[in-house]
Amino acid sequence: MRLYKNFFQPVMKLVSKERIGGRIKRQYGTPMTPCQNLIQSKQLSKEAEEQLMQVYHPLNPATHGTNLHRHTKPRMVTSFMIQQAAVRLPS
Repeated sequence: MRLYKNFFQPVMKLVSKERIGGRIKRQYGTPMTPCQNLIQSKQLSKEAEEQLMQVYHPLNPATHGTNLHRHTKPRMVTSFMIQQAAVRLPS
């Protein structure tokens, strides 16, 4: 769960708060994952960033041996029904 949260769950950070009368107006930044926030902060060494990416790449479902260029056409229910053999009730 920790890896899912750190690599795939974006978080919106609070940028500013402003009180207008009795209400508070909040402004949020661009949603980014904690991993993206850490990389963007430039506080990591190159080695640590590479280690982080080595953890991330096996987790990413888009890189798991799936052929993204293969387009499969979804079967419609009617075409499925036509292809099935007719089922007859015993008489």
